[in-house]
Order: sequence, then C-alpha cells, then structure tokens
Amino acid sequence: MIIEACYVALNEILESEGWAVVGISVIVTILTLPLYDVAERWQQLERDTQARLKGGVDRIKAVFKGDEQYMILSTYYRQNHYHPMMALRSSFGLLIQVPFFIAAYNFLSNLEVLKGISFLFIRNLGEPDSVITLSNGFSINILPILMTLINCVAGAIYTKGFALREKLQIYGMALIFLVLLYNSPSALVLYWTMNNVLSLVKNIGYKLKKYIKFNVPKSLFPSTHYFRLPCLDEQPRFRFSIFLISALSLAILSGIVIPSFLIESEVNLYCYIDEYLSPAPFLVTTFAKALGIFVLWPTCFYFLFSAGVKKFLSVVFPLMALGALVNSFVFSGDYGPLNPDCTFMGTPEFIPPASQILLNGAVLLGIAMLFLIVLKHRCLIARTLCVIALLSLVLFSGINTTKIFSAYNNMTPPTKKDIEPVIHLSSSEKNVIVLMMDAFVSGLIPLILEEKPELQEQLSGFTWYPNTVTFGRVTMLGVPSIYGGYDYTPYEANLSVDKTVQKKHNEAVLSMPIVFNEAGFKTTITDVPYENYLEYPVDPVYEPYPFINRMITHGTYTKQWEADSGFKNSMLRSVNINRNMIWFSVFKIVPPVLRKVVRYNDYWTSSWFSVDSAEFLDNYSVLHFLPDLTAVQEVSPTFHFIDNEASHSVSSFIDKTTFEPSSALLHQEISEVDARFLTQTSILLRLGEWFDYLKQVGVYDNTRIIIVSDHGANAVPDDFPKVPYRSIATLMVKDFGSTGLFKSDLTFMTNADTPALATVGIIENARNPFTDNAFAVSDKRSYLKIADPAAESTRIRHNTQWKINPEDYWTVDGDDVYDESAWRKYFKEPTE
Repeated sequence: MIIEACYVALNEILESEGWAVVGISVIVTILTLPLYDVAERWQQLERDTQARLKGGVDRIKAVFKGDEQYMILSTYYRQNHYHPMMALRSSFGLLIQVPFFIAAYNFLSNLEVLKGISFLFIRNLGEPDSVITLSNGFSINILPILMTLINCVAGAIYTKGFALREKLQIYGMALIFLVLLYNSPSALVLYWTMNNVLSLVKNIGYKLKKYIKFNVPKSLFPSTHYFRLPCLDEQPRFRFSIFLISALSLAILSGIVIPSFLIESEVNLYCYIDEYLSPAPFLVTTFAKALGIFVLWPTCFYFLFSAGVKKFLSVVFPLMALGALVNSFVFSGDYGPLNPDCTFMGTPEFIPPASQILLNGAVLLGIAMLFLIVLKHRCLIARTLCVIALLSLVLFSGINTTKIFSAYNNMTPPTKKDIEPVIHLSSSEKNVIVLMMDAFVSGLIPLILEEKPELQEQLSGFTWYPNTVTFGRVTMLGVPSIYGGYDYTPYEANLSVDKTVQKKHNEAVLSMPIVFNEAGFKTTITDVPYENYLEYPVDPVYEPYPFINRMITHGTYTKQWEADSGFKNSMLRSVNINRNMIWFSVFKIVPPVLRKVVRYNDYWTSSWFSVDSAEFLDNYSVLHFLPDLTAVQEVSPTFHFIDNEASHSVSSFIDKTTFEPSSALLHQEISEVDARFLTQTSILLRLGEWFDYLKQVGVYDNTRIIIVSDHGANAVPDDFPKVPYRSIATLMVKDFGSTGLFKSDLTFMTNADTPALATVGIIENARNPFTDNAFAVSDKRSYLKIADPAAESTRIRHNTQWKINPEDYWTVDGDDVYDESAWRKYFKEPTE
C-alpha cells in the first residue's frame, strides 16, 4: 500500500514513471531510517559483547570439548547475561529490508503501466534492460551488475574492521540479489539499485561520523514533560495494555466491522467470485491487512524505541481509535452506492462543507481532551472505556458475520450449465420481451450507428426514443418503475408508508408477470436486479406465484465462452476487492476532510483504469449465446423480462475492429468514454445477431421487444451537451410486425412507460395488480421527480421509505432532455 501510494503521488508530481520509481526508493529509505538506527545500535552492541566475551570463549574452547564445552559455555554466557540467540541482532539490518523488498518485488514486477516506458538508458522499464546485445543475440543486463557493484562497495565500507562473518553475510546477500533480480523488470532493479546507492551514502556517513542518527527528540512528546500521565510513566504494563487494546480496536473496526457492514448489505456481490465461494476470504484478507497496519508494525515500533515513544504511542492510539469510531459512525457521510470493489458508482462530493469540517474537528478535539483528562486522573476508567469499545466492536463483528453467513447459506450456488434454451418463444402466438440494459447511455446510439451502419438493418422495426428519462440515477431507484410503472417511482413509492421498501420492490418485480399470466402468457424473469432487496432466500417471493419461471444466467456461461473464444482472463474481481476493501475502511475512519485524499484515483491505484473484466464477461457471455439460449417451441404466448449488466461493467478490452473482447487488450489504455462506446457497440452487435436469428426462425415479427435502461452514465464525449446523462434512460421499442430501418421518435418518454408499452394492444387498460392503477398515465409530467443517488443500501429494506430529501429531486422542462437549461430542481431549496 505504501509503495503503490508513493508511486502514484510521485508519478503525478514528477510526470515520469522512472523518477517515480527512484522516488519510491528515497521515501522508503527515509521511512526506515529510524529502524536502521535501531539496527545499528543492536549490531554495535552485539559486536561489543562478542569482543568482551571473546577471550573467555576462546579459553573455554581451548580447554574443554564436547558436552563439557557446551555446559561451560552456557554457564559463561548466563553469567554474562548473554544468549547465543542474541547474535541474530546483527542480522536485523538485513531483516528490515525483507518486507520492503517483497512489496517492491510484487508491485514493480507486475506493474503493467511500466511496459514500454523508457528511462535514461533503459529502453523498457517493464523488461530486463538488455543494454548490451552480442552478435549471437545474447543480451547482457547492465543494471543488475551495477546494482551488485554498488552493493559490494557499500558493504566494503560498512564492514571495514568487522569480522569475516559479517563481510561474508553482506557479500553473500549481494550475490543472492544479483541472481534473483538479473532477469527482473528494469523498474525493480532500478529501485533496488537506488536503495544500494542510498545505502552507500548512509554507510559513508556512518564511517565519517557525519551521519545524523535518528534519535527521537523528547520535545516531540510534550506529554512527557508538560502533561504528566502517572499511569503511563510509572506502569509499563498498563501503558502497553492501553496501547494494545486500542490497536486491536482499530484493526477490528477497519478489518471486520466496516467490511462486514459493507458485505452484509449486498451479500450476493461477494459470493462465488473467482475461486472464492463465500465472503470469508475477503474478510480474512482485510483483517490480516488491518492487523499489520494497526497491530503488528506499531507493536514492533513500540518495543524498538524508548519509553518516550512508548508513552507517545499509548496516548495516540486510544485517541486514534476513538476518532475512528466517531468518524465511522457519526460522520459516516453520504457518498452514494458502491461497486463491489468499493469504488464509488457516481461522482459524489468528497469535500464536506465547512460547517461539517468544523463540527467534526470540534467533536474530535473535545473527545481527545476529555479522554486525556480521564487518563490522567482516572486511568483505570480510561482503560475500561477502551475495553468496552473493543468488546462492542467484537460484538458488532460477530453479529454482522453471522448475518453474512446466514445469507450465504441460504443462497443457491451457481452451477455450470450446458448451453440449453432458457428463452422459449412461440411462432404462432405473441411474444413480449423486455430487455433491461443497466446504465446504457442513450446518447451514444447515433455514434454507434455511424460506426456500424449494418445495425440499421439488424435493428429493423425499432424506434429509439432519445428524450427518455429515468426516475432514479442508480439502479436501486431507477429499476422499480421499469417493472411496475409510475406507482413505483421513488417519490410515489415514498408516499406509501404502509409497506416496506423491500415489499414495494418485490411488488414492482411481480407486476408484469402477474398481469401477463392473467392474460394467458407464460412468464419468465431472468437475473432480477435487487431481488427481494438481496435478502436470502428469495424463493418465498415467488412461492405464491408458481407460474413465474425464474432463471439465472449471470455468470453461468462465462467459462464456456472463454473456452470457445480462447479468452484468458487475468483480471479477477477478487483482486480489486481484496485490494480496495482495507482502503475503504481507511476512507471511513479518517475525518471527512481527508476522505478525498484517501479516495484519490480509486484509492491510489497505479492502474490507469479500474476494470472489472470478470463482471463484464459474466454478462457479455449471455448476450453472445442468446441464439443458443433461444428455442421456438411454445404454443402459448410468452412474456420475458431479461436483465443484463454488460453495459454497467464497462470494458476496456474490446477489439476496435471486431468489437469482441480480447484478452490481449486487457491492459490497453483508453479513456472511459471510449471504453463505454466500445462496450455498447459490442452489446448492440450481439443483440443484432440475436435479432437476425429471431428473423431466421420466424418469430421476429410476432415478438414485441423493448430495450430499456434503469439509468445512464456521465461518460460521454466532451462536445456533448452538459446535462445529467445518468438521468437519461435508453428506450428502444420494436412492435409486432414493425418493419423498416431503425428510426427515432422525439416524443418525451420515461422508463416507467415500459409496462404500458409492453401491454398495449394485448391487455386492455392493463392495471397494476397491487395498486389497481393503470400502467398508462396521461399526465406523466406530474410524476416527473427524478431522484439523485442517495447513500442508500439494502439494509433499509425494512424501512418504509427511501431517504431522499426534497432538494434531491430534479425535473426537466419541455421535451428536449438535451437542453441544458431545461434541468432544474423540482422543489425549491429551503431558505436559511
């Protein structure tokens, strides 16, 4: 985490990948100077001890042999308060380097953005330098050799006058690093070479007695002199206990409590991911990182340094723990919904208003002062408060993890299926298909048709309604009205307080299947979003309606598609989740004013673009196999509601010529706008192939198809009008017997018109089975209150309303949704 964050920051400042790698080495060296100072003192102590005991040891070895020698030596060491294991102190300087080397090795060896980047005489930082190439094609890597020479020079200076054993240790390590790094990427060797250069400078400083040793000034810890704390000054055990309790509290809060709250809200998003079955690995990994950050390393520092540092840590860590609790639960903030990898879906405002900054600062300062007063005068009460906080966090962890695994145990595991039909259509009766494409950007459709004009024919009979809006800028708020019509827009649904949000959502999902079933249609729903508001099991929702055929295709055919296409997916969802979950916890525990810094560039990621290839392929593979998943064998009319989220999981690895995913392009660097354009073009081409198949088997004309989105996205070209594209929905309709090239209609529409469009001409005056209101409305503008993304989660499932403030509703005047001046807040903002 440290190395990646430093790399991103330095690359932003220096605008050079090579100098950023050099800068990492400088920063790591500076950060470890205190440890090297401790290591030097220990090594000198070991040398002095060995010199002091050498005469006696030599005499014992000269006179005694075997077991007798061992017993006499042991007695001699014991009398001089020494144990042979203490000799390991001389290796501490080398041991310090190990974790940083492992981190640098893992990070720089796999950093895709360095491939093809040159620096100084290095042609490619992502490959061995190969500066010299012989006539036979054999290459010599100069940088590892230079690294080793510098290491040996630094070692020679450092070990001058030392025993042969220490010299051999230094030179042996230099040789080992040469072998390990000879064929490594140049960036990694550059990092370690710079480490050796700095080590050389440091050793020269030691020898010249001009190196400024790191001694922690007591003035850094004013509490030692100006704020006396008897319990910390006079009771080492108490001091350590309050430090350790606070460190464990921070680890449990950031490693279990916050992640478990996140996972518990949408358990399904963290189950059956890559090789993981349950969410347990994500919790274990995050907790392990939190233990390292807040317990392991601080405890090492605690025991390595002086009593003043120990006292400082024993004061700071309880204050950090209390502050983290306040920031997490009192000042949690409203930042909108999250992706499974803990990145934010929208573009929330991360800088809080000045009033919140001042309030947060005042609360933290007040708590700190109160705790210090209690710690000074009632230290046992202070420790008891810390223990209560720790036990409360343990209790929260237990409750949340119990809920998580209860939901997991109630889930139906996905199974790999053969490609068998799941969409059964009739050739003699009417078919109605509603296809919801999550976050499909309507405004990109003309550009896609310009790029692929053959779609005009493949989408024959379709009418595109560009002036279509959604009622919610996130799926949770935008999808219910697609299912159930205007009664389930966020504002209208909130007017009803006799049902829970979960109940309303389920009613919306069931509305069209019930209506079509009553009209004699066989009904199928596939991959329902927010099914039962993610409370498991979901089967009770459908038990009163056995006529509904519920299907799951999401992720079912991914492996088959990868095998057929030869796609090798090296970007796993679990990697991003494991990386970002601890960052999200840090985001929550810091004061709100610092959260923008923590969240920078998706938590300081060195990747140019956060991509979830697995999520995209789980959906894309379904679109690819749609012809194989379709059969014409029903004798009754059919209704199908199909959800697909390929357009939500934007892909950067679509080939620009074939418009198909390519594993060779998994790390290509393109803008999010271009990635979305390629993704949506690929989706429409796959749908076009399916429609060609429907024409071939003779069911296209007797099938009504509605393509609709729950909301849009703001990733559009810069020359597009500056309007809220997340509030603009996609709506394309092909009616029975409709022919002719793809066309557009500027009529103002909303995605809540979907049930009316699906039933018109089939079911006269179709009405919602739960509200008894007609699907079709004549005054749709009176419903036009578009909700901003709220910081909601499915934990509100048992509430009766979404938490949406009046000032969070927007509307659009006129029929042109691309008119920048037409958008305004529906309700006037409250006056102060």
